[in-house]
Amino acid sequence: MSEFTQLERSVIDQAHHRGEKAVERARHRLESEYENQLDDRQEQMTTRFHDEKARLRKELEQQTQQLQNKRRLLSLEAKQNILTELFASAAQRMNHWSREEQLSFLYQVLNKYQASNFSIKFGEYTRNQLTDEDIHALYENFQDIQVDDTVYPRQGGFVITQGRIDYNYLYGNLVQASKEDLGAQIASRVFDKD
Repeated sequence: MSEFTQLERSVIDQAHHRGEKAVERARHRLESEYENQLDDRQEQMTTRFHDEKARLRKELEQQTQQLQNKRRLLSLEAKQNILTELFASAAQRMNHWSREEQLSFLYQVLNKYQASNFSIKFGEYTRNQLTDEDIHALYENFQDIQVDDTVYPRQGGFVITQGRIDYNYLYGNLVQASKEDLGAQIASRVFDKD
């Protein structure tokens, strides 16, 4: 082999060796870039996963809170309806008291007005329970009483007028006043159990 052939062979070997090294460096660089891109992609996916998980958790918490609020509201409405029915039922029961119950309540109230002039006007339900003898007994027991012949339609109870002041004992109004006074207390006791 000639020197030229050896030199040629040496140049070819060196070029081949350099080419292999360049290919190896390029392969390492591509593998490194691929690994970096893969890591970046994994990090993006992990971040996206955690963001989506946080979003879903927040959405679930909001929906849970909305459901709890809705449940509380429905419970509150149901309890408010019960209270309304309770007070309406009380007024209805009073409107339909027996004659004896009507007279007992009437005399309890009228005894407070015994020493003064006053007039009384009955609700229709109460007046229908009282007999003429009951009205006559009122005149005998309370000398300064005036009984109005007209009635408050579809009501029970009575209104006492003393001078220009009316004292309202119509059952619906008494129950309404009690509802305003006691409603908050009853509601707080009933609703605090939730």
